[in-house]
Amino acid sequence: GEAAIESIIEERERSGPYTDLFDFTRRVDPKRVNRRVVESLIRAGALDGLGPSRSSMTLSLTSALLAAEQLARNTSTGQDDMFGGVLAGPGVESRFEAAEEWPEEERLAGEKETLGLYLTGHPITRFEHELEEITSTRLAELRPSRGEARTIAGLVTGLRTINTRNGRMAVAILDDRTARVEVRIYSELFSKHREKLVKDRLLVVEGEIEDDEFSGGYSVIASAIDELEARRERHARHILIELDCDSVDAGVAHALRETIESYRAGSTRICIDYRRREARARLPLGDAWTVRPADELIARLRDVAGAEHVRVEY
Repeated sequence: GEAAIESIIEERERSGPYTDLFDFTRRVDPKRVNRRVVESLIRAGALDGLGPSRSSMTLSLTSALLAAEQLARNTSTGQDDMFGGVLAGPGVESRFEAAEEWPEEERLAGEKETLGLYLTGHPITRFEHELEEITSTRLAELRPSRGEARTIAGLVTGLRTINTRNGRMAVAILDDRTARVEVRIYSELFSKHREKLVKDRLLVVEGEIEDDEFSGGYSVIASAIDELEARRERHARHILIELDCDSVDAGVAHALRETIESYRAGSTRICIDYRRREARARLPLGDAWTVRPADELIARLRDVAGAEHVRVEY
């Protein structure tokens, strides 16, 4: 709210920049800036300079608010904490709880929830290399396809349904970070895929590109809709993991084995690209190690081997 933001700015201009979350909660007016406001500021990224991470600040917020409340009570009664601890006020050590940083997906979801937009990245970024292999064009480069189907992909950022003479249809807005486009999904296709049409879901759409006289841009008449995981499972050749002899030890090998075992019984192969100083070999794992190519598997493999060393090849 405007009153909360004005009070934060006024205090900063009066007494200087906030040094950390504990200093922030001590100095702001709790009647205007309550827990909900501070939580929203953390999730939006507005307090990124005031703590080690958004997850740590969220976990430490209760302690920071309690310390601020105690300081306010002590100040009003003219008392100080006899041990000069965290309740004594400015100048003492701020004790942040240790916490792993949120995954990128959760961090970006917090920004979208509080701001209505993605601020420090875009959820589609981690799929861009893969989408290059299965799409015809990025949305910013759309042109009329003159009766030929094109394949596009994007996050559903808007969705509405319309009742027509031929049944219910949907209009979805897809966003691939380069642009947004309106996708029209007529009744038969809508009935078949309505459970996939959910905001913030990544969809792969085939369809004809048409001029949109209303917007001055283009729109898509969908003829097929798919989720990325389903498209991956049907068409991917393998998941490639690049390993270097200098960076691989028993711990990495064990972590990869555990991760892959959790997703076995699928149909997608795992392939290891192993490099030594004097040689390089591509080693496809056997049929017993085929997997379900879920997004979670790709993310976990990247955590173990490095984001730039895991990719899906078609």
